[in-house]
Amino acid sequence: MSRFLTPQQLAAQRLGLVPDAGLVYAARAHLLPLTVADVSSMVCDFPVLVSRNSEDGTLMLSALCSFVPGHNLLADAQGWQAVYRPLALQAYPCYCLLQDGQRQFVFAADPQVLQPAAMPLFADDGAADAAAQRLMHNAQELYDQERRTYLSLQQLQALKLLRPIELQVQPEQGELQRIRGLMTIDEDQLHSVDATTLKTLQQTGSLQLAQSLLNSLLQLNRLIQRHNQRAALGQPGFHRIQQLKIEIDRDSGFL
Repeated sequence: MSRFLTPQQLAAQRLGLVPDAGLVYAARAHLLPLTVADVSSMVCDFPVLVSRNSEDGTLMLSALCSFVPGHNLLADAQGWQAVYRPLALQAYPCYCLLQDGQRQFVFAADPQVLQPAAMPLFADDGAADAAAQRLMHNAQELYDQERRTYLSLQQLQALKLLRPIELQVQPEQGELQRIRGLMTIDEDQLHSVDATTLKTLQQTGSLQLAQSLLNSLLQLNRLIQRHNQRAALGQPGFHRIQQLKIEIDRDSGFL
């Protein structure tokens, strides 16, 4: 089965969108993909880190939403608990892809959010309803911002401003959990760049991004608090965290 469906396939199957599809997606994601346009708002609630795309290895921005895979500490039965919804949630399940030099829209084949409906996203003649038009608009914005994100992260990497880290999570009972494959800003290296480079970073917006990534690490404490609240309620998979350490991951080979 294909991972994506075309608008024509959606029309043929008369698939519509469930309410709040973005929340359905977010609730099962412990890492949420972000763009540079999202970061300044997301750091109010989440630690934002750099990771690699599992498919092509490109650098990407991610919000750490939980220490437990498949869970999101700010998405629950009451809804989305953060201040801001990133573009990835606003566009889901729609994606904008470049094929043969043309932008085309596809939809994730996700039965939890795309289901048979009396009012499908696309009519038999291919006409998009208001919900589909909104999703495609958001997906195009996401595509454009992903390009900006790629360039910013390439600039930070070229200047050796990215540092691999390992999150060491120690529960009150049980073994140490090591979360690897993440990077943040090398603060010492950032402070050592010359004035010309600093001005270039400021002009491209990468300096603000770097500062936001560093500041967002403070949100790890709030994430621990939310985690421990769920542990206190006896939620499966959650065990009270006693301590978290951020260590330089010298053996990751991540760079």
